[in-house]
Amino acid sequence: MNFILQGHFLLYDLETSYEVIVYTGDKRGAGTDSQVYITLFGNNGKRTEKIHLKKSNNKDPFERNQVDKFCVNGDYIGELTKLHIEHDNTGRLSGWFLDQIIVTDLSDPETTYFTTCNQWLAKDEGDGQIFRDLILSKQSSGIKQDNQYKITVYTGSQKDAGTDADVFITLYGDVGETDAIKLDNRNNNFEAGKKDDFTIECPTIGELNQILIAHNNQGFAPSWFLDRILIEDVNAHHIYEFPCNRWLAKTEDDKQIARFLYPKISTDHEKHPTTSDKINAGTDSRVYIIIHGKDSSSSQIFLNDKKFEKNSVDKFTIYAPNNLSPLTALDVGHDNSGFASGWYLDKAIIECPITGIKQTFPCNNWLADDEGDKLTERRLKEDLSLRKIHRPSMPWHIWVYTSDKKGASTNAQVILVLYGDNGRSRNIKLQRNSDTLQQGHCDQFKVDINDVGIPYKLRVSLNDKNLSTSWHLDQIEMDNLKTNQEYIFHCGRWLSKTEDDKQIIRELPAEGSKISRPLPIVKYIVDVYTGNKTGAGTDANVFINIYGEYGDTGVRLLEYSLQNKNKFEKNQVDTFIIEAVLLKQIRKIQIGHDGTGVGSGWFLNKVVVRSDDGHYEPVTFICNRWLAVDEDDGHIVRELMATQHLNRTIYNVKIKTGDIFQAGTDANVYLKIFGEKDTTDKIQLTTGNSTKNKFERGQINSFKLKCYDLGKIERILIGHNGKNLGAGWFLDWIEIEAPNCRELYRFVCYRWLDKNEGDGKIELDLIPSDVTNKTSLILYEITVFTGDKVGAGTDAKVFIQICGLYGKTEEIILKSKSDAFERKSVDKFKIEAPDIGQIEKIRIGHHSENFASAWYLEKVLIQRYLSKPFDKRKRVSDVNVEEYWFVCQQWFDSDQHDKQTIRELLPTNENENVLSNQKKITYLVHVFTGDKSGAGTDASVFLTIYGQYEDSGEHQLTKSKTNINKFERKQEDIFEVKAPALGKLTKIKIRHDSTGMASAWYLDRIEIVDPEIGVRYHFICEKWLAVDIGDRMISREILAFENKVLPASTRHQTTTYRINVITSNKFGSGTDANVYIIIFGEHEDTGKLPLVKSKTHKDPFEKGHRDLFEIEAIDIGQLKKRLSINKILSKNYLIVFFFLYELVMITHIFYPIGG
Repeated sequence: MNFILQGHFLLYDLETSYEVIVYTGDKRGAGTDSQVYITLFGNNGKRTEKIHLKKSNNKDPFERNQVDKFCVNGDYIGELTKLHIEHDNTGRLSGWFLDQIIVTDLSDPETTYFTTCNQWLAKDEGDGQIFRDLILSKQSSGIKQDNQYKITVYTGSQKDAGTDADVFITLYGDVGETDAIKLDNRNNNFEAGKKDDFTIECPTIGELNQILIAHNNQGFAPSWFLDRILIEDVNAHHIYEFPCNRWLAKTEDDKQIARFLYPKISTDHEKHPTTSDKINAGTDSRVYIIIHGKDSSSSQIFLNDKKFEKNSVDKFTIYAPNNLSPLTALDVGHDNSGFASGWYLDKAIIECPITGIKQTFPCNNWLADDEGDKLTERRLKEDLSLRKIHRPSMPWHIWVYTSDKKGASTNAQVILVLYGDNGRSRNIKLQRNSDTLQQGHCDQFKVDINDVGIPYKLRVSLNDKNLSTSWHLDQIEMDNLKTNQEYIFHCGRWLSKTEDDKQIIRELPAEGSKISRPLPIVKYIVDVYTGNKTGAGTDANVFINIYGEYGDTGVRLLEYSLQNKNKFEKNQVDTFIIEAVLLKQIRKIQIGHDGTGVGSGWFLNKVVVRSDDGHYEPVTFICNRWLAVDEDDGHIVRELMATQHLNRTIYNVKIKTGDIFQAGTDANVYLKIFGEKDTTDKIQLTTGNSTKNKFERGQINSFKLKCYDLGKIERILIGHNGKNLGAGWFLDWIEIEAPNCRELYRFVCYRWLDKNEGDGKIELDLIPSDVTNKTSLILYEITVFTGDKVGAGTDAKVFIQICGLYGKTEEIILKSKSDAFERKSVDKFKIEAPDIGQIEKIRIGHHSENFASAWYLEKVLIQRYLSKPFDKRKRVSDVNVEEYWFVCQQWFDSDQHDKQTIRELLPTNENENVLSNQKKITYLVHVFTGDKSGAGTDASVFLTIYGQYEDSGEHQLTKSKTNINKFERKQEDIFEVKAPALGKLTKIKIRHDSTGMASAWYLDRIEIVDPEIGVRYHFICEKWLAVDIGDRMISREILAFENKVLPASTRHQTTTYRINVITSNKFGSGTDANVYIIIFGEHEDTGKLPLVKSKTHKDPFEKGHRDLFEIEAIDIGQLKKRLSINKILSKNYLIVFFFLYELVMITHIFYPIGG
């Protein structure tokens, strides 16, 4: 860097010199004749110009296995973070295999930056790319060209663990890698239970991050069980340990003879490649993958011992660093060997238990040299809409000791469940084969378990239909590889239907250094009282799960009654013993049966649970209900709370099915509510006070759930069983009213729960999107009088919106159990809604265009119930009720008359005299469509006019006075809009519904004439209303101008909002969905504003991004705290939820009106 003295200040010239050392790989055809360019990047977006690498220390640069050194000038950008390397694909031999690059800023020669590429930049090799973006690693000590590594290899002590094969190792570091090095010290190496020492010399490759260990499968006994490898970097005085503890053998484990090992805890990535069902889709070739993370990639990983047959799913466990997840890309290919090498890959799914991220990479293409584009390797990108995120897991080693007793072995499936202070694990199924769980043997397993904290017990069970299966378990040891904590679970018991107490479930308390006192095993005595009703007994299989302060017992069959051979008979008490680790205070039970047998219906009176040591008082659970599919509510499983915890309440649940094609479901829907005090079980929503056919399109179903006080509701689980022909379900929203705390919880879903749509989920966790304090709601009684005319009735869904002195309600669907809105009918509705003060008008109508939707409304009566008198002129007999009449006497019909299906009505008294001084006037609306290609629209257009007093409400512009075909290019359409006198007009809101073949619309301007005062208002738009053009907005608010000279631009009369959206740094927090925001102000809201063009990032809403948007809109006054953020979707578009860390509103930037 050059320094310049100017005045009293020392300035520096923002240019420096860089030394760039380029290593070309040692592969056939690795060199290139192309022109090579490099761009360097620093922090905060700093970068150099593109630099041509042309003056090398070699006459012919970039030759095979050659090192080229360049000295170039470029902008000084501080610390380097990454580089972009490319060539122009010219010359006779343009393809280039780049090994690595070393960069030094000569103004700081002590700091050197390294990066490894090890890939082709070639149109006809690899992924066909001729550029790479590479992350730079900093090393302050410079490059050491030679180094010594001491390698110690530990072979396992298992039977036949040693190998006669030749063993090779490859070291990978952050600045390079070695070739494959044969490990041979002329001794008899790699014998069972032995360690072997080797010393190798090679150029420094930096800090080791992985090794590849492999053998050639030669010799009489090539199979090898490798325990671990220690590598000492002699120069750096650092020792790395690479655990393995697996077979490298064609006949053992996953049958791989090469493994990547990592110096710290590695992650099992589960991979599921799916072969298509196309003809000849399968392959005989050797299939491999390369997984790419943000900063690094794996080498080729071959997926052996799978068939990849047509329409098959093959599952593998591979090992790679957990810092690769989430993956940025996946390379899949094969070596083109075998008789039928061509392969049609549907997709690949990779799950990383350590991070909890499951990613789907669609392919839907051939990997074949005689099909399609003839590629046998493809780079796949993730479908982000299908990403699933679970609770991260931890890797564990499990050692299972089978007792040395006669008959102790088993071939049954063993299932473990681990309990800790952070919860319980999922079911852990131990892998079975013919050699596991043999008498006197110890079997080792490596599994990933969701984080349960410090364990306190382990449940072990057998899952086998063979009732003669028995197993004698000595003990189980578990080692958490992340915390290095070991735990022991002693058993010494049979799991058997014929031995001991004939139980195949055992609970074992945890012992370990973190556990001062293991919990005791307790025998719980369970007394089951069957009721004294006709048919009360059952022949079904009854089960129970007991929940306490320390977890639960798991589901236990009640098989052996201490008193009775025939269990669960009418008016009978049956006693059972359940052995479990101490539960401490028992809180609830879940009891049920499987519905089998001729008389499966069961009337349960109560259950009493007590411990045989008497340390805890007996706990009683009252039921007094049927568990029968044809009695009571049809449930055969019930959750019962202890009588001392019986603080029962009723929760009113409303569920809205979406109003889109095939939205309804025939599946069995269930709900689980999580509160701060307690959690319900999964409640089957089979009965309710609504229609017989539940969850139909557009339907709202109501349910009353009687359960125990949950406290504040934190989240819910909603789902269905996916059965029956029409199982797919589009759920709009759920409302749960908790009368005890006078709160209404709303959960917005608006997505599919369908195995064949989006991410295929049929179960969702939802958190409340809104919580309303019910104390602010009052009762409105609405009476609707349908007229006495032919065809006056309607089948449409009628809604009402009440506008008052202090605001307005939402659109409320008027729904009745009987057929409402029939000719000459009077229909009454009672609704609870916010108190909006004196009613000033209503908006009533429907959105349907069906054949039977036309409706003739005579009048509406609204009775507003008050806590105290409000306005005596509107009261009749009850001082706490105000009455408002709204006379209509008009049709709501999209095909006839004025074609309006929504109207605004002013209040009158019963004699039809308007109570206010308001009167309706007719505004003439002139709409000018612009003169651009495709400017016209077929969509339905809607207009709302805002004045100094109020607004007109939304009116559809249906009947043009000037043209049959409305809104055509370069056309003026005139409409009449009837509304109360609005006073001086301030703005309009114009929108369309984006329907029709050509919905995009270029609106030039709108002019509105107020006939009372003769003023013409101008609303200048000059923008597209389109979902795929410009800023993608189909709704705009436009300010009014009274002056006759049209302004050159409306920018100087608008308000600009600057919106900063900060997406979290959590895994999976970003989104590719279309995001909208609604800003609520002192007077109104902005409507939906799409957040499209970020001023700070090309791809908005990515993990950790801060995106700035500037949006022009109308002044809505002082901003309120409430925001609404939405995403666009359809049946085939998944909502991609993203984790919003912070949203900062920098309020209005004002521009003076009139320039």
